[in-house]
Amino acid sequence: MIVKKFSFFLAHLFVLTALPVYAIGSIPAYPDSIDNADVQVYYQLDYKQTNEDTLLSKEIVRLLIGSDVSYCASGHQRYLWDCLPAKTRDATNQSHEAARMASKMVMQESEKYKTFDCAVYKNYPEVGQMTCCQHVGLDGMGGQNDYMFYVESMPSFEWVLEDGDSIVCTYACQRAATSFRGRLWTVWYAPELSWQDGPWKLCGLPGLILKATDDTGSFCFEAIEISKPKKNFSMISKPGRSYVRTSPKRITELLNLKYGNPEALARLLNGEVIMNQYLQMGMRFDKGNRTPCLLEKFE
Repeated sequence: MIVKKFSFFLAHLFVLTALPVYAIGSIPAYPDSIDNADVQVYYQLDYKQTNEDTLLSKEIVRLLIGSDVSYCASGHQRYLWDCLPAKTRDATNQSHEAARMASKMVMQESEKYKTFDCAVYKNYPEVGQMTCCQHVGLDGMGGQNDYMFYVESMPSFEWVLEDGDSIVCTYACQRAATSFRGRLWTVWYAPELSWQDGPWKLCGLPGLILKATDDTGSFCFEAIEISKPKKNFSMISKPGRSYVRTSPKRITELLNLKYGNPEALARLLNGEVIMNQYLQMGMRFDKGNRTPCLLEKFE
């Protein structure tokens, strides 16, 4: 299916309005603040979208850590904006043309990345709980049921502290390992950074996790920048109000359908009437026949 990714539009909107955007997949959360971040960590994520992939996709994931809640999701648009020269960013406040050009630069660079369609809130909606959001729809097709979430207890990782050290993002790190829902993870955490957090769901070590790899080489998170977020972009917002509550098993079923039979998924999420309208407009679907490479397996 050949369509422009909706996230490109959001990048343009993001630059023109200079409003905080925290994307889950490619849809911004509603600005209902639940916390403000004291620190942000950008991780480069190299990962397989499907088990059939021979090359790893690239993404930038952003972890925001507040006093009560943390939030981890796709962050390449925010990162690319931060990487623009200060002069370019400042000019967007003075000129619509400058904002348009800056937006174009971000959109062009965004094409290098494959959006990580999962977002995780730790200690939300309550302390000790985790909210996990997932985009299950097809890129370029907006549907009412494309965005789903479930709530679970914070995982209790059984970490094994191992011999070995490394330097990640200029910080001295120690090594640890754990098995979690079908994957064996090796991580490097920085005792100097006291936040017991990390990318995706990983957490619970005496220091911030700066690198995490699974034993199959399908996923690798590595910190590339640690900083204090700018005031206007430090807010952690609630998930979008249109998100559908479901179970992790149901999300797994839909992701299997997304990569195995995209047209069937589109019919399921959008209904026959809307689906027929898409087909009349000439939209075509790939054959699928792929299986998603999942971060975790639910029994």
